[in-house]
Amino acid sequence: MRYIGIEEARRQNLALGLNPDGTCLGGITKPFAWCRTITTSTGTTDPFCQDVLAVLIRMASARIIDCGQSGGWVGETYCDEEGFFHVSYTELSEVFNCPSKRVKRAVVKLEQLGVVERFVRIELIPAGGNSVRGQNTLYIRVIPEGLAALSEGGGQ
Repeated sequence: MRYIGIEEARRQNLALGLNPDGTCLGGITKPFAWCRTITTSTGTTDPFCQDVLAVLIRMASARIIDCGQSGGWVGETYCDEEGFFHVSYTELSEVFNCPSKRVKRAVVKLEQLGVVERFVRIELIPAGGNSVRGQNTLYIRVIPEGLAALSEGGGQ
């Protein structure tokens, strides 16, 4: 979790197509245009992939929280300065109660559509004694321009 200024949080949410406070515009979770732009190889709508994208957008959004007596409102986000946040396929599969391979296929498809960017970073973790082991860590960034294209019906 990283604390950011309230204006930066609002800008981050607006870039994702959300209201400044992080809620969905008009209370709609998934724009209807996604039914036409996020489809299977046969051309039918792909609701699972759409749901994965909605969850990723929610994870990328900044929350505006009240610090109470300590000084008003502040933004908090899981994204780093470049907009990437850490998530695992296992975490996402638990959200949807499905195999992680299905989630991975959906994320790869969203990457091919130009909506998300993902990369795996090897992080060193102490493994006892003086040894360390590498652990693959997945980072994802929602691309606002790609999201806008899909949401407005201009996707691939």
